[in-house]
Amino acid sequence: MAGARADLAGSGPRGARPGQVTRLVRRSMQGEADRWGGRPPAQVRACPWSTGSAVGPLGGEAAAWAMLGWYCRLRTAHQEVTVMVHTRDLTYFLAVADQLHITRAAATLAISQPALSKQIASLEKLFGVSLFDRGPAGVTLTRAGEALVPYARRLVELAGEAAAAVRDAGRDAAKLTIGFWLSPANDVLAPAVAAVSGRYPDLRLRLRRADWTEAAAGVLSGMADVALVEAPHDEPVPGVRSHRLAVEDVVLGVGATHRLAGRDEVVPADLAGETVFVLPQEARSLSGLRTVPVEAAARVEHVTTIDETLHGIAMGLGVCVVTPAVLAAHPHPAVRCVPMRGIGQADYHVVWRLADESRPEVRDLVEELTASHARWARAR
Repeated sequence: MAGARADLAGSGPRGARPGQVTRLVRRSMQGEADRWGGRPPAQVRACPWSTGSAVGPLGGEAAAWAMLGWYCRLRTAHQEVTVMVHTRDLTYFLAVADQLHITRAAATLAISQPALSKQIASLEKLFGVSLFDRGPAGVTLTRAGEALVPYARRLVELAGEAAAAVRDAGRDAAKLTIGFWLSPANDVLAPAVAAVSGRYPDLRLRLRRADWTEAAAGVLSGMADVALVEAPHDEPVPGVRSHRLAVEDVVLGVGATHRLAGRDEVVPADLAGETVFVLPQEARSLSGLRTVPVEAAARVEHVTTIDETLHGIAMGLGVCVVTPAVLAAHPHPAVRCVPMRGIGQADYHVVWRLADESRPEVRDLVEELTASHARWARAR
């Protein structure tokens, strides 16, 4: 509590004289004066008015207090007195202070005039001072009321900020991170993300380009909740559910003037004597490049990116076995694709954690990704 406590005489919002507040608090303690030998002690400290906290004007702890009510701890050498004012009461007080008319303030608050008058009287009784002078034409603030206004306004604002922070923190639990490496992911993801965002306006969707080597590793590690991947194998992964989006034959990427560019199809044996571009072992499952036929090639050329591979192909420096999605997403005018058999297929999946299967937003995203991928495949 020490971080949120300061002398009233040394802090407070602009527009209020600290001495006034100190006197106001002292007067609120007159009912306890006998316990202190007839007068309250000179040193009066109060928690909510600290301005020195690194967390904010009233500090994180005071913010939590403001949500539940305004707690003023009046510490003395003999005892501690706790005065609690609900933010509702401060809201009522500010409405009257702004309107300077109880009936109009009651109309603004949508409560009856007698109920508002009763609340103001209770607040004055709590502090032991009059906050308003009543007259036939309305009310005016007393010096004590004027001193309370800036603090009350800030505390009401703080209560709203604290409530908003709590709501936002609650929404943080409703996050969905989508991992992808698949090259056409933008075309597939955009419609699915738009549909799910419209259905769940409070859901925070995030995209994360995958850098894991196994299809489900990012989902298992928590890097993503749902991932759009090309599965490197058909073996099930414990704790992960998978839905197949599509299966495609792989192709051979060659330069426009390459000897195989005009073929209807090729087989691994046709690669004899060719330079085959491959990525390093740890990145193969991310690249879309197939390395099965490299034993038939005369030379293996290691590359680091798909763009580097395509430029090498275009210049006639080599060929690569690649998924159709890669060439569709990275078109190059000097690169041709030739159907290839005898090497396997590209297997596209959406994967998610088994533990998240009950989350409706996960189910809906899987359905939208499936539909979006089907539309994308038909349009190609």
